[in-house]
Parts: sequence; structure tokens; C-alpha cells
Amino acid sequence: MGAEARECAPKRSPARHAPRAAASSRGQPMSTEDDREKRREESPEWHRVRAKSLRKNGFTKMAEEHEQIAQAIERRRQQAK
Repeated sequence: MGAEARECAPKRSPARHAPRAAASSRGQPMSTEDDREKRREESPEWHRVRAKSLRKNGFTKMAEEHEQIAQAIERRRQQAK
């Protein structure tokens, strides 16, 4: 495959490019709502409730992962004291 084959290839139009990243990943500050959401997800209680919901819907493996995250957060908090 030489230079001739490359020249015949169709050119991509700009409209086919991947969508742009969200504003927060481009250096924009996150909104306070996003910050509250992050704090809530860092609580062991949130992970336990999520695990219960997942277990109820048959997602046992993912529920176990959330339970482990809750335990890890509690361990980290105990070590910080």
C-alpha cells in the first residue's frame, strides 16, 4: 500500500470528530451541586444504601464493592483520628 492508496482515502469532516469534553474537565470550577454530590458519595452511609439497593435488584457483586468502599472510608476516618 503506497502513497496512492492514502490519497484516495476519504477525508473526515469536522462534524465526525468526538464530542468535546464537559466544562468541568477543561479546567472550569465545578459547581457547588457537584461538590455536594461528591461529598455524599464519600460517606459510608451513601455506599451502604447503594449496596442495599443494588442487592435488592440482583447486583450482588457491585453491592459487595460498595460495601467494601464503605468499610474503607470508615477505616480511613479511624486512622485519621
